[in-house]
Amino acid sequence: MREFWLLLIMAILVLITTPEVDAATADPRGTVLRLFNQYDLVAIPEFHRAKEVHEFLQSLVRDRRLTKQHVTNIVVEFGNAKYQDVADRYVFGGQIPRAEVEKIWRNTTMFLVWDSPLYEEFFQTVREVNMRLPRSKKIRVILGDPPIGWEIVHTKSDYERYADRDLFYAEVVEREILNRGQKALLIAGGIHFINSREPKKQVPDRKRSAADLLHRRHPGKLFAFWHTREPIAGQRCGSPCVVVARGTRLGSESFAPFAPKGMLVQKVVDGEKQWVPLETSDWPSVVEMADGLIYFGANLTTIEPAAATYLDSSYVKELRRRVPILSEVYGMDFSKELDEALSRQGSH
Repeated sequence: MREFWLLLIMAILVLITTPEVDAATADPRGTVLRLFNQYDLVAIPEFHRAKEVHEFLQSLVRDRRLTKQHVTNIVVEFGNAKYQDVADRYVFGGQIPRAEVEKIWRNTTMFLVWDSPLYEEFFQTVREVNMRLPRSKKIRVILGDPPIGWEIVHTKSDYERYADRDLFYAEVVEREILNRGQKALLIAGGIHFINSREPKKQVPDRKRSAADLLHRRHPGKLFAFWHTREPIAGQRCGSPCVVVARGTRLGSESFAPFAPKGMLVQKVVDGEKQWVPLETSDWPSVVEMADGLIYFGANLTTIEPAAATYLDSSYVKELRRRVPILSEVYGMDFSKELDEALSRQGSH
C-alpha cells in the first residue's frame, strides 16, 4: 500500500512539474482549437505558397473540433471582398463557373501572390467539408482584402484608395465577427499578425498591423500566433510546433530570435534619417509581439502556380496592365516579377 501511495505522489508531481506548453504541443491542432474556449478570434500566420503551412490550415478546417467550438467563420487575406457573394455561394455548395470563382484570388490588391494552387485548394477544402455539415455549422470564408475593382483602377491614386489592407481586414473582423457575437479563425501573412512592425515607436492606425488594431479595439478577444523559421528552444515538439507564450516563461524572453529577418526602420544616423536593420535590442519580449509561436519546419516547400495559369492570355494581359500602377505605388519593378513567373512556366 505504501508503494502505491508513493507511485501516486510521484505521478502527481510529474504532472505538476511538466510545463503546460509541452503537453499542449503534442496535439498542435488541439492547442489552437482549445484557445477558442477563451478567445473569439485565433489568428494563424501564413507563409505564402508554403505547402506545409497549408496542410496544417486544411487540417484545421477538416478537424471536427473546429465547429464543435462554434467556429463557423474563417477570415482570409487571399480574397477580394468584392466577390464575397461568389465565395459564399461556392463554399456553401453552389455551382459557380471556375472563371468566376478564380476572381476571388486573382483580383486582389496583391500581385501574383495567390496564383499558387494552394489558395484554390483551400476554398475547395472548405466546400468539401461543408458538404457533410448541417446548415447551422457550415463554414463561411470571409474575404479580408479590400474590394478593389481593377476595371476602374488606372492610376496610382485609384489604387491607393484600397491600400490600407490591415485596417480593412481588422474592420471586416469587427463587422462580420465581433459585432455579431461570433468566433473566427483568422488567416493572413504573419506580418499582419505581429503586434508591431516598428517596436518602441508610436504609429497611426493606418500603419498598424491587423492584430495590433484588434488588440487595441477589442482587448481580450484575439489570440495571435507568430510564425518562426527557427526551432523554439526548449520545446519538445515536432513540426508543426504550436506554443502558447502568454502566461509562460517563453513570453518574457526576447522576441529577437523569432523576429522577421530583414526588417528596416528609420533612425537618425549622423544627423540624417536612414533606413537601418532592426537590431536585437529593438525587440521587446515575445508576449509583447505575439501571443504564441508556430514553427512549421526549417525547410518549407514552395508550391508555384500551375503552368496553365499563365497560358490564359487575357489574364496575362491584365497583369501587364497592372504592372506600371503597382510599380509606381510600391517603388519596385513588378514587370521583372511577372517575367520571372512566366519564364518559370515556360510561356510568354
